[in-house]
Amino acid sequence: MRMRMRTSTLRRLCAALLLAAALAPAASGQAPAHSPRWEVVAVTDAAQNSHASAPQTPELEVEVRDGGVVLITVDRPATVKVFSILGQLITEKNVQPGTVRLRMDSRGIYILKAGTATRRINL
Repeated sequence: MRMRMRTSTLRRLCAALLLAAALAPAASGQAPAHSPRWEVVAVTDAAQNSHASAPQTPELEVEVRDGGVVLITVDRPATVKVFSILGQLITEKNVQPGTVRLRMDSRGIYILKAGTATRRINL
């Protein structure tokens, strides 16, 4: 009987330690080291880019540079979303007309969406 109590106590202690280790990063409130970083590069006047017959989809230009840098240029306000190739949302940001820089620390293939425009990004 004494052996059963020790084994049971040991199992509970191991389970508690595993649970504490799994929850520690989430409880600290720190962002993961590989989180994408957004920076505004240039802002343009939305009034000069709006036309009565212009489509509602923002004009989207994407340029990929070395070091995991993606330059995104839109001609009207848009929500830009970046997904992994498996469809998981990596990051999103509401951007104003102009150019923003997105720094991604992880290499891979990503899907970028702004309105109904979609682009593939290879880092």
